[in-house]
Amino acid sequence: MTSKRIRVEFLLSLGLIVAVASSCAGASAHVRADTSRYPISMSPVVRDQNGMLLERGHLVHVGQLSISSAKIAIFYTLLPPRTFDVSEEVNRQVAAVGGEAVVNFTVETTDGCDVLNFFPVLNILPIWPGCVPVAVWGDIVKRVPLAGPPPAAAPVNSATH
Repeated sequence: MTSKRIRVEFLLSLGLIVAVASSCAGASAHVRADTSRYPISMSPVVRDQNGMLLERGHLVHVGQLSISSAKIAIFYTLLPPRTFDVSEEVNRQVAAVGGEAVVNFTVETTDGCDVLNFFPVLNILPIWPGCVPVAVWGDIVKRVPLAGPPPAAAPVNSATH
């Protein structure tokens, strides 16, 4: 009976060791833009404030958005929070070129931290840092100006109002 118990404990221990050893450090990031003052679209079109769809013919490219950051985590991605809020930088870059929106918004992670994430043996320790580099970019656009001067406003007749 004791040999079966030792065998079960050995197999459980071996399973735990294999599970821990096959894990890796690593990190994750959640990209947010909740407080952006400008619309952001992952497609080449965007809606204006009235909900009208502005397609390529209605938009002119005025700049390129580019933001990057590396998010590091410890204790198997539990600490620190991994939110990557791009709102402030979107607001700054769009305003700097006189844009009105961002289209073709793209999020990418790279393997720039692989040396940390897959370091043999140490990555099973919860205090070993994991890392994920995140890059976002897109096209900063504004509406195409109307051809010709804007229509003249009709005079207001105070006698009829």
